[in-house]
Amino acid sequence: MHAINRRKALTVVASVPAAVALAATPALAGEDVELLRLWEEFKTSLPACKTTGDAYDEVSCKVAEEIGPYWELTTVKDTPWRAVFHSSWHDDVSQKIVPLKLKAHDFRRAQELAQMAQASLVAERRDQEKVAKRKHKAAAAERAYNAACEHRWSIVEKIAETPAEGLTGLAIKLAIWRHAFDEKTNNEFHDLLHTTHDALVKLAGVDYAAQVERW
Repeated sequence: MHAINRRKALTVVASVPAAVALAATPALAGEDVELLRLWEEFKTSLPACKTTGDAYDEVSCKVAEEIGPYWELTTVKDTPWRAVFHSSWHDDVSQKIVPLKLKAHDFRRAQELAQMAQASLVAERRDQEKVAKRKHKAAAAERAYNAACEHRWSIVEKIAETPAEGLTGLAIKLAIWRHAFDEKTNNEFHDLLHTTHDALVKLAGVDYAAQVERW
């Protein structure tokens, strides 16, 4: 839905090795003030993402229900000539039978007519989708959701770009990874990031990732 450079956001974990050196250094009063401010801003951005996301999902479901499934051509049968379509919806065994106006026994022509019938069904569904989207104001719901996501990810990028001054800053950066990127980090660094995050939580005395609901 939204074009965000998530690779750039993943630089939140680039300063992890510094945690070893900082672990022996007492936290300084007033350090990581900017990262703490950004973290609070990040937390306040999440409700809007959830609200607009839920609203967009609801609208999308209403649109899908009104336009029905995409009909996939599965076979062409004769006596009489007809095209058989099956629903694309999961666990839906519905069929649509379209008679083909063909007198001669010409299977190639029957296939051509079946393809034309499918194109007609696709065009009809596209028109129904436009009507349903206007009815339920899908474009407005999508714009609201994208705007909320853009704002959230802009804060993530600011957190990524802001240098950490101490353990608190590193804990915040890793909290962003734990919250948003944990399931996407399926490589040799996954366990390292997990253990580093847990260690920083103990050292910093605050589990920032636990303060927010994962999406």
